[in-house]
Amino acid sequence: MVVLRKGDYVWVDCSDGVQIGAEVRLSDTGQLQLIDDEGKEHKIKKDNSLKPMHPTSVNGVDDMIRLGDLNEAGLLRNLLVRYKEGTIYTYTGSILVAVNPYQLLPIYTPEQVEQYTDRRLGDLPPHVFAIADSCFFNMRRNRKDQCCIISGESGAGKTESTKLMLQFLAAVSGQRSWIEQQILEATPILEAFGNAKTVRNDNSSRFGKYIDVHFNKNGAIEGARIEQYLLEKSRVCRQASHERNYHIFYCMLMGMSSDQKKILSLGSAAEYSYLTMGQCTTCEGRDDIKEYASFRSAMKILTFTENDTWEINKLLAAILHLGNVDFEETIRNNLEGCDVLTSTHFKMAAQLLEVAPNSLDVSLTQRSLMTNRESVSKPLTSAQAVDGRDAFVKAIYGKLFVWIVEKINSAIYKPPSDDPKHVRLSIGLLDIFGFENFTNNSQFRQSLDSLMKTLTSCQPFFIRCIKPNDFKKPMLFDRELCIRQLRYSGMMETIRIRKAGYPIRHTFDEFLERYRVLLKSSVCDPKIESAQKCCQSICENVLTEEDWKMGKTKVFLKDFHDTILELARDKALNEKALIIQRVLRGYKLRKAFLRKRRAAVTIQKTWRGHKVRKLYRVVQLGFARLQAQVRSRQMAWDYKQKRRAAVLLQAQIRGYLARKAWKRKRAAVILLQAYTRGTLARIAVRKMKRDAVLSLQERQAAERAALERQKRLDEILRQQKEREAAEQLSNITDQEMVDDIFGFLPSMVGGQEGQAPVGFEDLEGKRAVLEEVDLDDTPMMAIPEEDYDDLDEYSFNKFASMNFQGAATPTYIRQRLRQPLLYHEDENDVLGSLTVWWMILRFMGDLPEPKPQVVSRSVPAFADHSLQKEVASRQDRRLSHMVGLDQAEDGSEVSKQPTVQTISEEDEMNADGLTLDRPMNSLEKLHIIVGYAIVRRDLRDEIYCQICKQLQENSNRGSFFRGWILLSICLGIFPPTQSFFKYLQSFLRSGPAGYAPYCADRLRRTVANGVRGEPPSWLELQATKSKKPIVISVTMMDGRTISMPVDSATTSKEVCQMLSQKVKLQDTFGFSLYIALYDKVWSLGSGREHVMDAISQCEQEVKRKGGQEQHSPWRLYFRKEIFAPWHDCSQDNVSTEIIYRQVIRGLKYGEYQCEKEDDTVALAAKHFFVQFGSDMSMENTRTVVKECINSKLLEAKSEEKWVQMVNTAHAQGPLINSRTKPDKVKAEVVDYARQKWPMFFSKFFEVAKLSGPPLPKSRFIFAINSTGITFLDEREKTLLVLSYPELTGVNTVRDRKCVCLLTLKGDFTLNAIMASDISDLVAMFLAGLIQRSQYAVTVQEVNRQDDRTFLSFKKAELIYIIKDDEYSVARGWLKGKNERTGDIGAVPVDAILILPTLMKPTNEVLSLISLSPDQRKTIIDNSVKGTMTERVALWTLKDFSVEYFRQPIRDVNRQVISKNVAPEKLWANSREPIRQPLLKRLYMGDYPTRQIQSPLELTDQIFGPPTENEELRDEIYCQIMKQMTSNNNRYSVEQGWQLLWLCCGLFPPSNSLFKHAQRFIETRKREPLATDCLKRLQGARRMESRKLPPHQVEVEAIQHNSTQIFHKMYFPNDTQENFEVGSNTKVKDLVLTIADKLMLSTADGFSLFVKTPDKELPKYLRGYHVCSKQDMVALGALLFRVKVDNDKTQFTQIPRMLKELVPNDQLKVMSTDEWKKQILAEYNKQAGTSVEQAMIGFLKIVYKWPTFGCAFFDVKQTSEPNFPDIVRIAISKQGISIIHPKTKDTLAVHPYNKIASWCSGSTYFHMTVGSLVRGNKILCETSLGYKIDDLLTSYVNMYLVEKRGQRRTHYD
Repeated sequence: MVVLRKGDYVWVDCSDGVQIGAEVRLSDTGQLQLIDDEGKEHKIKKDNSLKPMHPTSVNGVDDMIRLGDLNEAGLLRNLLVRYKEGTIYTYTGSILVAVNPYQLLPIYTPEQVEQYTDRRLGDLPPHVFAIADSCFFNMRRNRKDQCCIISGESGAGKTESTKLMLQFLAAVSGQRSWIEQQILEATPILEAFGNAKTVRNDNSSRFGKYIDVHFNKNGAIEGARIEQYLLEKSRVCRQASHERNYHIFYCMLMGMSSDQKKILSLGSAAEYSYLTMGQCTTCEGRDDIKEYASFRSAMKILTFTENDTWEINKLLAAILHLGNVDFEETIRNNLEGCDVLTSTHFKMAAQLLEVAPNSLDVSLTQRSLMTNRESVSKPLTSAQAVDGRDAFVKAIYGKLFVWIVEKINSAIYKPPSDDPKHVRLSIGLLDIFGFENFTNNSQFRQSLDSLMKTLTSCQPFFIRCIKPNDFKKPMLFDRELCIRQLRYSGMMETIRIRKAGYPIRHTFDEFLERYRVLLKSSVCDPKIESAQKCCQSICENVLTEEDWKMGKTKVFLKDFHDTILELARDKALNEKALIIQRVLRGYKLRKAFLRKRRAAVTIQKTWRGHKVRKLYRVVQLGFARLQAQVRSRQMAWDYKQKRRAAVLLQAQIRGYLARKAWKRKRAAVILLQAYTRGTLARIAVRKMKRDAVLSLQERQAAERAALERQKRLDEILRQQKEREAAEQLSNITDQEMVDDIFGFLPSMVGGQEGQAPVGFEDLEGKRAVLEEVDLDDTPMMAIPEEDYDDLDEYSFNKFASMNFQGAATPTYIRQRLRQPLLYHEDENDVLGSLTVWWMILRFMGDLPEPKPQVVSRSVPAFADHSLQKEVASRQDRRLSHMVGLDQAEDGSEVSKQPTVQTISEEDEMNADGLTLDRPMNSLEKLHIIVGYAIVRRDLRDEIYCQICKQLQENSNRGSFFRGWILLSICLGIFPPTQSFFKYLQSFLRSGPAGYAPYCADRLRRTVANGVRGEPPSWLELQATKSKKPIVISVTMMDGRTISMPVDSATTSKEVCQMLSQKVKLQDTFGFSLYIALYDKVWSLGSGREHVMDAISQCEQEVKRKGGQEQHSPWRLYFRKEIFAPWHDCSQDNVSTEIIYRQVIRGLKYGEYQCEKEDDTVALAAKHFFVQFGSDMSMENTRTVVKECINSKLLEAKSEEKWVQMVNTAHAQGPLINSRTKPDKVKAEVVDYARQKWPMFFSKFFEVAKLSGPPLPKSRFIFAINSTGITFLDEREKTLLVLSYPELTGVNTVRDRKCVCLLTLKGDFTLNAIMASDISDLVAMFLAGLIQRSQYAVTVQEVNRQDDRTFLSFKKAELIYIIKDDEYSVARGWLKGKNERTGDIGAVPVDAILILPTLMKPTNEVLSLISLSPDQRKTIIDNSVKGTMTERVALWTLKDFSVEYFRQPIRDVNRQVISKNVAPEKLWANSREPIRQPLLKRLYMGDYPTRQIQSPLELTDQIFGPPTENEELRDEIYCQIMKQMTSNNNRYSVEQGWQLLWLCCGLFPPSNSLFKHAQRFIETRKREPLATDCLKRLQGARRMESRKLPPHQVEVEAIQHNSTQIFHKMYFPNDTQENFEVGSNTKVKDLVLTIADKLMLSTADGFSLFVKTPDKELPKYLRGYHVCSKQDMVALGALLFRVKVDNDKTQFTQIPRMLKELVPNDQLKVMSTDEWKKQILAEYNKQAGTSVEQAMIGFLKIVYKWPTFGCAFFDVKQTSEPNFPDIVRIAISKQGISIIHPKTKDTLAVHPYNKIASWCSGSTYFHMTVGSLVRGNKILCETSLGYKIDDLLTSYVNMYLVEKRGQRRTHYD
């Protein structure tokens, strides 16, 4: 007998046959008072035997296998006890028992997900998350598919358990990918169409489903598939009492907008029969409006289009209308029948079903029976019709449900890869709805059998869902209902089997493979012993308990054994991993050390060698200088000795000679004295006699006076001569020096000397007034300003000490050089240097001129030798440049002849009789010096060094000024090299006051515009004299003459720009500068031709003919040289006026000649109208005839005849009575000239053919005009004419010395001096014509009759291009019209050839285009084959496709339409989207789309899936390379290279594809990105693959063809530096790079921090914050101070600045004046505040606002009906806030610990807030979803890190 005490627990019998637990309360009276688990009181005698309760049953256990009372009562009470405590989950081994709580419990939060992740079963209390984690863990551990069977009655919670499993798997996958969200969002759709309210469950699943979730080998979800079973279709037509139809009907009627309901003729749920049979249209606890919003959001996420949704709504509405259709009984032909009662429901149902009402009527009221021969119709009774209608409705709903499931699968299911290495694992969730009547279910056992094949291949887990009561009430436990569920679920038997048996079983091989790390090989060697013995050894060592068994083929274990083994395995693996890491790290560090040591040794060796060599060079230089010093001293000593001896010798000789001369002179003197004395004596005697009368005193006084007077006169004369000599030397100026050097230089305006050239005499008479161009307005070429700060370091002495040869000094000397100052490799340069030095000494007067010599000459002297051949004749040739046909006949290079030959100063005469050792004038010497510099580039620095040397320390005033004059002239002709440039600049600063700035300016201009081609002209010498710009005059074709300043470096482009600016010419293309001399004229173009070169040529031509250069009669003219093919006179009236005057002059002087006389008369009549309007006087007519008609025509017919014809044409013409403006008539004349005389408006170039189709001559003139290209011989005979449609391309080759012209008539390679100009001009015309063209020819056949979007056409058909911007031409599509069919549609650019023409192409051109190149070669006699460059064959994926690609799709329709079509090339470019198995891609522009998507969106779509799923990566590589193969669309190819560049930086291809991808890139190395792609491809194999698609910075960089990405790093010492980062650069790598750059000893402890710019001001001004009026005024005043500081003059600007001071949405709160008033008042209060303080004050105010620091996003939401469509999301460190954008009210706030999940994809962002069971879902439409995702991820990670830190602190 058991003794019971108070508080003991016993088992008491119960009426239901299952004992109930009870607690002992009283036992004093002899009876036991017991209170059972249901609260009922029992009184039992003490002697009654009661079974005590086992302790494990008192408080319950987590695992019911551990129950001591292992019976039904124990199981039932264990569930009851835990249920009352709120614990709804209980284990039965690995089986989870879940009791529906009928309330929301706080056990499904993200914290719970994190808590149960990577935990073993049993470590934590029972939970559905634990089962889900076990499935996931076992799948990854065993590499075997898992499944979880969730069973139970309706209302037991199977659907919720399934959803929780999915939520956990999505969370534990860790990707937050869009596919995960799509899988989760399938549930709301399936519940809407497959769940309904029943008496047992408000959300009862009326169908079964099996969800197979697919994972890749890394455990990431990559897709899923849903199978549905046994949909309860009868519920659509029939519902039991208090039950509803499927949720979707009620949600649709409540949530749909009124407009949509009106279209579908829908009302409330109470109006429809199908929805009111259960007399229940609402469901407590369900919000149909919110559910409908959730349903709509899920449809969008699962790619249901708006049209799909609308079609579903139409079918659902049709079902409801059909349910309201009634029938009435009728009798026809003695047969019972029925008719449909007329109603709006029937008509609406027919309309929604898109069938005829009559047909629907017949189908509902009659039945068709098929016999052997015919169909028989039988009428239906009304009852039968109702049944038929219901069957029809059920079929519609059933098909709709199946289609929806298939649509969901199409979005979430990814077919498995064919790659055998591909690993796909899955976890299946089976949710079979409950059947309350288990006696009448066949459709259940049969359906279960269909799942057996799937389930038996998986490792199963089980969840038994228990419904505690039928009333859906919380905390109510129905024992009878629960025990019944436990019985039929077999729970008792399961527990007993689990407890007694060994549920964990492994084969020996599997066990050994898994736990081999636990085997001690010293005890049991697996190479020797059997697997069974090895397994037994492992179990004995690890499992100390004996409760495990060894079978014949397997090991049998308990549940807890698995946990022990796994823990031991993890520990052993960790130990082994540490050992491997230690060894590998040691090996790696040793290897790195050895590599670094070898590198250090190499560096040391190289550095030491370099240092020794450098020291040797220093020593060698020192010895050389020492030798020079020693030798100089020795030579000086020898010189002194020799000089001393010479002096002594000279003294002796001079003494001897002096003595000898003295003796001779003495003898002569004695003789002379004798004769003189005799004479004097006689004179004295006579004088004595004469002066005898004078006294002695008078004579003495007279003699003294005469002597004194003579002395004074001599002194005065001497002083006067010295003064005059000094004054004469000091009064010589530099200008007089120039005149002294070059002779008298008169002041003149260039281009006005002498008689005008032939044909331009009429323009001379109009020179009355010269228009001048202001010097400040001249658009000279931009010259960079010098930085004089560092020129002190570039002294000429320093350059001389470093670069002068031998002992050459940088100072003035007067001796001849023995070697050049600088080193020259070319011997001719050495000789030229010495010759130039000789000329410089002679020019500066430091050497005397040689004496004249008589030399027989066969040619003129050097000074008379022309530097250029005779200019081309204007009458015989119209060339754009003055060049001659001087090529060799074999087609050698066309080149200019050198103007100066290299002549040694020792050569008296060259082969032409040219000598330098003769007297020369200064101009001849100057031409020789400058000529050498022009011809020989390497002598330029030598010449400047020689001049500078002679100017330094030169005390000779004349030589000094001559040198500076020479230097200033040279600076205008040729520039120095870059190495001497700054030294020369520094030298010029030290020049005389008048020359230093003048020479510096000439140097800058010459450097900017390049070296001249001719020596200086007389105009330049005049400018050197005045040091002012050269003034030249240019004559316009309208008679105006414009005077403008130029200099030696001025180009024709600058002159044309000045003229255009002066006359306000806008359309400047084709206008050029022309120069004329005598009867010759040629074009200088409008490019880099030097104007002074042409003038110098003219002067030389005048001198050659015996004239004087300074009086050369050349003229400059501004004319139209060439028309653009698309020239439009209406764009610029000034241009039209100039061309018009040029045409009229051309008619007058015979330049332009009409073929017909009538055309000449018509042009004259138009000129009459332009000049005189409607006047018809004969006098004016005569004036017009004189202005227009050529003299030859006047000679052929009399002037009077022409006057009569012109007057008649004017009188009878259409202009005289019209209102036509003269400008329009001028435009007509210009257009006539452009179309009629294209050869007269052409640019001409001389070329030599190197290869190409045969021509009569290999040297010819290449003419380019608005109609095409013409080849002319020297007599202007046409050799070949090519229109622009016949040109296919042009480019330069051989270093831009040759031009390659690709045509339909063959390819020409031409050599030309101006090859680049030819190529650029032709390319510009072709590009401009293609851009403006409306004509194209198809190059391939496109047959797309199935899609009207595309235009179908045959090959060689003409297409009219329609430019309405409907398609993007840049992406490879345009809109066209087929000339043959008249159809309009999208045309791929690579299927057509856009013709460069503005008019319809000729049939000849079309026929040539349609032919193949071989056919064209056959037609065009190509006897001389052009040279072709061999090219490496481009690698394709053809070989790779044979093994790895699928078979091409066999399209029967396509084969029928195009019988001869080639099979599909999967490895080559395709314009059509591929259908299987590849995905459709739009980034490369190969498929037309009207929707504009940003490149980032497209790259996300392309690279998002492969970054998550490794199996897709080869697919992406193949797609990109496929589209780049045989692709003629250059834009598409460039986009493809950009994609490939991005792809190579994200992940590598597989090993099988890698070599093909590498070869593909290697054979395309000419592509700009090929090299970088190859490096990134090789680097991708060594690096870990990226986890996210490319960032926006990468996409934007590669779009600008930049492969470098730099980030600026800021350091604590306020310094900053840029560092390059790559696609695979990690933070650690960047930190190490920075540490290495800064030469830090270690990078430990250093980190990167993100510095964000101040974004608060834009947020404030955009109105994102809620702020008071007072704050706005204060902030406005602070912002005003930030902008103007203390400048009070800006007060008046406040109204204009208001948008920069006040939020834009608050501007209308007050008037502008009121805002100004209050801001000024606040501004004055802040007096004394600095700008920095104002900025800080601004932040102090906004910092207090709750939205400070938030990132704002305006998005469109569709999930919350109570919110506006557009909401503002604010993200900060506190959480996410949803704000009303207009009222700025906070609608909701969600902290990060309440956010369960989030993800972004396509143009959506999705977030779940709250628990995983009934959390609020937020779906937003925005293109910035990825940014919200990134920002939210960062904040959540920060939150988790802080939380973990707090936990560690708490534990410590």
